[in-house]
Amino acid sequence: MIAPIFSRPRCPVVFALAGLALSWILARAFRFGGWILRLVLAGIAVSALFSAGIGTLKLVADPARQLPEITFWLPGNLTWPLLLMTNHEPHMMLAVADDNLLMEPGMPPLFGPLDEVLTAETLSRIYRLSIRLVEVDGQRQVLWT
Repeated sequence: MIAPIFSRPRCPVVFALAGLALSWILARAFRFGGWILRLVLAGIAVSALFSAGIGTLKLVADPARQLPEITFWLPGNLTWPLLLMTNHEPHMMLAVADDNLLMEPGMPPLFGPLDEVLTAETLSRIYRLSIRLVEVDGQRQVLWT
């Protein structure tokens, strides 16, 4: 059986080719500057358009189930055992991370397993807010109080 064109493994390839085609079409539509300049500017515009689409998907996604999966698949189907990402949203890190590196000005960086580094105390100190970590349906959640 042939998988649909928008299945998870094929989707990045489809959208990469669509972005390339749209960049090429936009570069051909405008007649100012050289070909390379037009192609680079069109690529930047298409990238911004696709980023806005991903931002919209993240905005309407269910934060407990869909958002972690979207975040996991954004870099693509990586086969390396290591995925590096920067993030300022602790609830996302609780959903996808094994190890964390927390940095705050004037303090030594904290690195280690999620349960040891991402605690209510460290989050409260870094964000300068009262934060609690609660368990909901077997998953830790951030409660901003």
